[in-house]
Amino acid sequence: MNGLAQKITANLINRNLLSDDRKDEYVYVIETSLEKLISYAFILTIAVLTGTLVQSIIFLVLFVSIRGRTGGFHMNTYFKCLISTIVLYLLLSVIIIPALVANYVTAYIIFCISILCIILIASVNHPNMDMSKSEFEGAKKASRLNAFIHWSIITTVYFALPQNDYTVYAMSADILCSLLLILAKIKKDRKSV
Repeated sequence: MNGLAQKITANLINRNLLSDDRKDEYVYVIETSLEKLISYAFILTIAVLTGTLVQSIIFLVLFVSIRGRTGGFHMNTYFKCLISTIVLYLLLSVIIIPALVANYVTAYIIFCISILCIILIASVNHPNMDMSKSEFEGAKKASRLNAFIHWSIITTVYFALPQNDYTVYAMSADILCSLLLILAKIKKDRKSV
């Protein structure tokens, strides 16, 4: 992936669309963007195959919005990350979410516990992020606010609409995020600030 990001960056610099003095930053941004795009494409492909495209888009929007602020467990290579993303999403969409839909009240209780975990634990300063103290404090505030907003919206939908898988997909974003935070704490996959 890095090689492709290098080529794209070099092409953009040659066309005078980017400056050469920040080449490494551009390569990093392009590489991580390509990796995210590929991961999202796999998730959306699974969603189309399982007939859950709208639900999966809801999951992705909520998961990306909170995961980017909370941090949590990360794999040490992109390939491992991609494989674990595919496996996790298959487990979620084929086994876990249908079980949670069948146990709607239990799903909501797990969701509320997950929100509480996010508020208490987040953020985790992963070594690859290398946040400064002020960035870390900002991420903590943003993740707590985001968790509260998710809880407010999902709770309103939970009580306003009849039992549905859309709500469970939304809840699952925060449930997965909290599990990744807990795993990072257990593995001590973080950097002190």
